[in-house]
Amino acid sequence: MKNVFDRNIKTSEIDGEVFCTRKTSNEVRNERIQVEEELQDLRGRAKRPLYMSFFRLLCLMMVVDCIIECWRYDLNIIYFVFGNVVAGVMYVSPCVFLVLEALGQKKRKIKYTKMIADKKLFLRLEQLDKNVKEELQISSEIMRIDVLQCVYRIHKNKKISDRYEYIDTLLYVKENALCFIHNGKEISIPFMDIRSVQKVKKNISVSRWNKQEAYNDKRYKKYRITIDKQGMYCFNKYYSLSIVSLWGEYEILIPEYEEEALKLIKETVHLQ
Repeated sequence: MKNVFDRNIKTSEIDGEVFCTRKTSNEVRNERIQVEEELQDLRGRAKRPLYMSFFRLLCLMMVVDCIIECWRYDLNIIYFVFGNVVAGVMYVSPCVFLVLEALGQKKRKIKYTKMIADKKLFLRLEQLDKNVKEELQISSEIMRIDVLQCVYRIHKNKKISDRYEYIDTLLYVKENALCFIHNGKEISIPFMDIRSVQKVKKNISVSRWNKQEAYNDKRYKKYRITIDKQGMYCFNKYYSLSIVSLWGEYEILIPEYEEEALKLIKETVHLQ
């Protein structure tokens, strides 16, 4: 089964090109792609975990304690610290951590500036969504949702997955089809070809977060999205929209946090 939105890294085409029914003008398409590319450098900001804040406070207290001990004992504590490995690690490690933390503060200030630009770009995206709606004369409401895309390459006639990522799409209903717009292309899936929506339990990680709100915002907290040591966003559930068409079996992978979109699909296509 092919994922409609999986992308060949060499050709840049998605596997579901057969479902493409029309396209927006190059001007609208290129402007939206440009804004999305700018957003890629700004998204994915994560809040500092609570345990990191606690650890930072603990390190600060230990450093203060070390300074007080040095002052009280006329620097005798220094000989004790460096003469005892355990004590040395206990007092020196927090100092190193705080220095690294201070260097990180500068980066966070830069990210704060990026957050302001981020909001402006999202406002531009909203305006571009309206332009797409007017140009394609879409009468129904449109909904911006994430879908999962696997970027792959072909090696010795085999499909080798390179990485997963979230991509921005516009979802709406047109006559008897469920439509998605991505990169200026309208992907139309006839209702009669849609078979089911099934929850899939599978560990997947993506390199960036695709929403304006943070991944650990209260809106997304119940989905237990985490960040690993490499800074990848990790989750273990999504929904598969199963499609059986003249061109074969396909699916569209939708994150479970897209509840409104999943509800719309089930009610419109009359799926259980």
